[in-house]
Amino acid sequence: MEHPHKPLFEFKRMVEDLIRGFVARPGDKWVDRLEFDRMERVSDDWVSPRWRCADLVWSIPFRDIDEAIPATHMIVIIKFESNVVQDMAKRIGRQVDQLQVEMNRRRVYGAPANPPLFVPVVVYTGEKPWTAPTTEEELVQH
Repeated sequence: MEHPHKPLFEFKRMVEDLIRGFVARPGDKWVDRLEFDRMERVSDDWVSPRWRCADLVWSIPFRDIDEAIPATHMIVIIKFESNVVQDMAKRIGRQVDQLQVEMNRRRVYGAPANPPLFVPVVVYTGEKPWTAPTTEEELVQH
C-alpha cells in the first residue's frame, strides 16, 4: 500500500524543502551547491525487490566538485513509515549498498571515480514516538 505522503515527494520542490528544512543544518554551505532544478528520479528497478525498502530515490547534482565533498551527485533515498521498524537502518543500508554497486556498474552519477553522496531519510508519521534504545537491556528487547 502506498504511503499517503509519497505523491507529495514526487515533486522536486518538496524534496528541496526536505533537504533544506530537515537534512541541512543552519549555515551548511553544501546545500547551496545542489542544483535542485536538475534533480531526477532514480528508477526503482535498479535495486532488486528483495533489497528495496525506499519509496523514492532522487539524484541531485552538485554545481561543482569541492574538496570537502568531492561527490558530483547527492542520492536522496526517502522511506515513509508509520510504524516503528527496529531494523530500518539495516534495511536502508542494504538498499544504499545495492544502489552503490549498480551505479558503479553503470558508471553514473559520478561513480566510480567520484561516488555520489548517499542520504537516506526516513519520514516517520506514526502516532507513537520512535526512539532508539538507550540501554543494553532495551537493545536486547528490540
